[in-house]
Amino acid sequence: MISFRCLVVLALFAFGSCKKKYSVDFDRWELHKVEEDFATTETIYTYRSVPFIMRPGQIVQAPQHVTFPPGRYGVTSFWGKVVNEYGQQVPQSQVYVHHWAVTHQRKNAGYTPTQTFVYSVGSETRNALTMHAPYAYVPHPDDKWTGMVHILDTRFAKSVKDCIECVCPSERKDCCDDNTFCETVDYPKDSEAVYFLEYVIRTVEFDEDLVPVKPVILDVADGHVHYDVPACAEEPCVHVKLKQQVVPDELDIAVMVGHLHQGSLNMTTVAVAPDGSTKLQCINAPTIGTGRSDELGNETNYLVNMNVCRWNPPARVPAGSRYSITAFYNNEKPHYGVMGLCIFYVVDYAEWATVRAELAAAEDKAMRGSH
Repeated sequence: MISFRCLVVLALFAFGSCKKKYSVDFDRWELHKVEEDFATTETIYTYRSVPFIMRPGQIVQAPQHVTFPPGRYGVTSFWGKVVNEYGQQVPQSQVYVHHWAVTHQRKNAGYTPTQTFVYSVGSETRNALTMHAPYAYVPHPDDKWTGMVHILDTRFAKSVKDCIECVCPSERKDCCDDNTFCETVDYPKDSEAVYFLEYVIRTVEFDEDLVPVKPVILDVADGHVHYDVPACAEEPCVHVKLKQQVVPDELDIAVMVGHLHQGSLNMTTVAVAPDGSTKLQCINAPTIGTGRSDELGNETNYLVNMNVCRWNPPARVPAGSRYSITAFYNNEKPHYGVMGLCIFYVVDYAEWATVRAELAAAEDKAMRGSH
């Protein structure tokens, strides 16, 4: 009997979805399932990619077209995962999610060059950033969603740390590009694995209780996204990177989270108003797994969660306030290609006015139709 893996290879070539055997095409997604969460009154949509094959040490860093549900609604969370051919989620010790960023053609409220995404998650993707009522992001029906996913199959890697930090051997400079490979030890010939990507969108009804939010992104690397952390020369072995930025707009902040990598200690954000008063302070600290290497959500020594700061009512920070974001990393050993992003969601008053106008027009149309 022909194996599922062979069928996948044949299907990929038959439909011309990739130019090489191990390339990945994330242009086609299917709506895998729709569920109702009656406790939160949310609808949960799960989309699944075409199957793809990875070898030990292989890296996928590929663009994707992303499908959102039709209609008008609020999105309370977006998160992604890697599953195997049986639909079971794969632990980080097997496939590491470096990052997964999603955006559309409308500009967000970022104040950092190049940061235009709406959702961005990394190895902590399983414990997604979730909005709590009444806050939600409101997509537009004509939004064209795209994304970038970066995953690494770390099976049989010589050094998992070097692999997930994209450390290149001295003779190579492209070891984290799409379809390149981390250094591995010898492994069995039948070690190819079939995977799918899945992303999950939770939505709430488009009604008068909805308070739309939009993303704001600040970057300790000042728009360069990645930076290196050198090893310490003496104790205490804590690397500190600080970015200060004056934001010209008044912001009502509902949710704030940091995006960090392995070796991180925390991200601290402080907003100081022009009069010198502190309007906001948030410390986002990672949770490091303490379970077995294959224990989902608690993989040993992996970053598995980030705590989130929330405000309801939102924290109002005046225009012209100075935001200080500081990323702290343990640098007993060097770390490469780390990140220090502060991602927060603020009340979108323009979108709120649009929502209220649409609801009022719909109500007026319904009343006129009833007479």
